[in-house]
Amino acid sequence: MENKNIPFEMIGETNSTDLLSIKGLKNKKVSVIMPSYNYDKYITEAIDSVLRQTYKNWELIIVEDGSTDRSLEIIEGYAARYADKISFYTHPGNENKGLKEAYQLGLKKVTGEYVSFLESDDTLHPESLKKRIEVFQQYPDVGFVYSDVELSGPESYWLNRNKKWIAEYRRRSRSCMEDSSFSSELLRGNFICTFSCVMIKKNILLQDDLNVPQEYLRWLDLWLYEALSQRTKFYYLSENLTYWTIHPKSQNSTNTDKEQKRVSLKYKRYLTFLKKRAYKRKKVTKAFLIYRDIVKWFSKVVDSIINMGEKQ
Repeated sequence: MENKNIPFEMIGETNSTDLLSIKGLKNKKVSVIMPSYNYDKYITEAIDSVLRQTYKNWELIIVEDGSTDRSLEIIEGYAARYADKISFYTHPGNENKGLKEAYQLGLKKVTGEYVSFLESDDTLHPESLKKRIEVFQQYPDVGFVYSDVELSGPESYWLNRNKKWIAEYRRRSRSCMEDSSFSSELLRGNFICTFSCVMIKKNILLQDDLNVPQEYLRWLDLWLYEALSQRTKFYYLSENLTYWTIHPKSQNSTNTDKEQKRVSLKYKRYLTFLKKRAYKRKKVTKAFLIYRDIVKWFSKVVDSIINMGEKQ
């Protein structure tokens, strides 16, 4: 099977001026999707971090998923102040439908050529969008860019397990070689810490409908990464361009490695099913082509016999 993944090269502390001077750099729009649910203590900082971006051609699409705190009030204030840059949407009756439906609604509203995600309790480095866009410009075949992260939030919640996970995240990202498969690495478990460090080309992202099995909704990101790894090249950017907030209410605080392995196993079985189905279709197609060639050959033979009879 052909490897779809380029080496996990690290831009590191790259001189952005050099990349910006690349001939043909275009100011592509980035759509930032932010799902919101009961994070009124964090969402102001999240939105402000988008407003501080040095890359200016962006839109922020906030999907308010039925919060019961002050989140909607805060969002409405920003949308009124920055109407040309920030829009927000709710489900009918301001119903809480969950993360999958929030992202699906947000994806229907994007107008940019690239899609970035930002959870409403995380924040972005001011050059986060700019540096990830530069990667797409430098490597046109790349469809998925993810950056390094810096932990944020109460130290007691991230000092142990999450600090170790960050080290593993970096080790696994850096260790991928030219001939390694990102997809097979993901089947060992998710090592992309947060949706907030990811940017994807819209035309590739929209090929997936986020139709994640109900029991694995909390691992929506891993399921999506697995699907995208079958279609495009991934790139790891080793700069800390996302501040990943860990706190008592964050999803990562309650997720377990055991659950993550279950998701990977489920997707591996799903992938095997798709490959078997593709193999069967290939066999049917091959049989049909052989049959078609036989019919053509037989028709030619019949035509020749008829022509010979007419000549006689």
